[in-house]
Amino acid sequence: MNKTGSAYESERLDLSGVVDRPSYQVCIEWMKELPEARPETFDFWARGNFVRHLLYHRRGGSQPIFVEAGNPEEMRWVYRRLALAGVALELIYTGPLSKPQWIKHWQPLDDVVIDCGWGYIAFAGTIVRSPSGRRYWPVLGYASLMPAEILQWLAEEAEQAFTSGRLFIAPAELIGLNRAPRVQHLRGLADMVDGGAVAESVDAALAAIELEIPWIDGMGSADFEKLLQDHRQELQEFQTAFRSLVVGYHASEADADLARRRVSDAVSELMRSSRHAAFRVFVNKCKGTLSTFPAAMGVLGAAGAAYSHDPFAGAAVVAAAGKVLRDLWRQSRSEARASSSSPYRVLLQLGMQKARFVSGPPGSGAGRGTHKRSAKLGPYHWLCPPTCGVRAAVVKK
Repeated sequence: MNKTGSAYESERLDLSGVVDRPSYQVCIEWMKELPEARPETFDFWARGNFVRHLLYHRRGGSQPIFVEAGNPEEMRWVYRRLALAGVALELIYTGPLSKPQWIKHWQPLDDVVIDCGWGYIAFAGTIVRSPSGRRYWPVLGYASLMPAEILQWLAEEAEQAFTSGRLFIAPAELIGLNRAPRVQHLRGLADMVDGGAVAESVDAALAAIELEIPWIDGMGSADFEKLLQDHRQELQEFQTAFRSLVVGYHASEADADLARRRVSDAVSELMRSSRHAAFRVFVNKCKGTLSTFPAAMGVLGAAGAAYSHDPFAGAAVVAAAGKVLRDLWRQSRSEARASSSSPYRVLLQLGMQKARFVSGPPGSGAGRGTHKRSAKLGPYHWLCPPTCGVRAAVVKK
């Protein structure tokens, strides 16, 4: 690929386009088979499947919530506090990436949908086999990679959430944002899929309301996922009320407060009602602790909100990346859902500034660590068409 990104600059992305479900399971299985190269695998897979993921959310109406996170501990903290609410989570990674570098990797050939790989070159004339007998092409690409410990958490602890489409991780820089996205950036991304956003500040809100949200601590990841699966019925009322409050429009501040009271009633039922005794017994059996944590809800007026103008002004975008990001956002604004008659939305604040996080050891991959980055995106960003973009190397005679 060249250094200008022209390999996919002319491709148009359309929010109204219909795409298949992303191949989440393929990605996880690939990362498990080549655990030493999980960052490379995820980068290759995301170039095509990140936008496919957004479009699939948009068409399916799943309305995810966008949250910033800088390391695996923050991601784990956020996931445990919002997983019970039943919303899809888009974690925007704001930590450092590796320096831009050429990387060598292996693309599986057997029983795999090739729906990604923009900017990578495949050497189709060479086929190798893994110890399990699986066939691979060698591929060459240019990339900035996420730390290995983040993909370790995704593949080992959050596997079921990822493969079900309930959890996704995207590096801010590779999707056109600065490493510290402002509220407007997250709101702009949320607008694309009609979702919501978590903000560290609700200063822009017209009013703030307090809420207690249930969460579970001390439970293993496998037991936690089993709880979400086996006790869907007990969680249904809380999840429905929460989605209505956070990702829905509200006709007035009073309407938003009514939605908040519905959430509070559902939480009280979940914590105390005999109808949910089996849920609480399972938590105790798995040595978990069910409690609540405070969150703040800021009610925003859509017409005068900070995200009503271009939310990506000053973001780290250039050429193809900038055009794609703004085109998708403008499409979403032109399709705004009844914002004039239902002008209020909610920003959610989780109180993350009160938590204490300890960063894990740096990944073992070459070139990873803290360093200064250019504000410009190279041709290795993730805003690629939801199709196969890998190219075959040829030899000219």
